[in-house]
Amino acid sequence: MMLDKIYNSILESAFGLSMGTMWQHLSNYMKDMNEPYEVRKATFFTLLERLIREGHAKLASNDLVFEGTINEQLQRFSDAWPPYPSEDEMDDIDDIGMWFLAKAPGGIVWITPEGQEIWT
Repeated sequence: MMLDKIYNSILESAFGLSMGTMWQHLSNYMKDMNEPYEVRKATFFTLLERLIREGHAKLASNDLVFEGTINEQLQRFSDAWPPYPSEDEMDDIDDIGMWFLAKAPGGIVWITPEGQEIWT
């Protein structure tokens, strides 16, 4: 399945890197598929949910891991997700990914197979 291929690619290429980098890797991977933005966004959230469910990642902000169900945690990002396209450079997710740096409600914490946390 294509989603599994994308998931494995993201897990390999973006592991230990920021959520913005994960988005860029996903966008580059999907570029040739001519998928609309909404499909990229939905795929991003599907992959993020799977990373969390399978124990590869957590969501956190200010040195605190998010609480609540996985769906509640993802909803925090979905609710804050910028409009697309946006005229506000702080809402940029594609070029330098300013939204991930300036406005996102948190970031990703990667979990190594040994259980070590890599905070981004």
